[in-house]
Amino acid sequence: MLMLDPYYRTLKGFEVLIEKEWISFGHKFSQRIGHGDDKHSDADRSPVFVQFIDCVWQMTRKFPNAFEFNEHFLITILDHLYRCLFG
Repeated sequence: MLMLDPYYRTLKGFEVLIEKEWISFGHKFSQRIGHGDDKHSDADRSPVFVQFIDCVWQMTRKFPNAFEFNEHFLITILDHLYRCLFG
């Protein structure tokens, strides 16, 4: 989606993409990152979302003019993910 539709390379579009492809499909952020209680085993942990953000960062480095946002926006998303302020 990100590479095909330039809307998803805008700030609003990227937020919609995360909500549509990650949140609404029920990605288990707390289990995959390892937050919360100790009931989650190491087998449940997988930094898939972090890898997605890294892939987006690689594209922003390669084609900076194609994106409305930069690495600061991506770092902010990861900061909120690891601070557990939301959800």
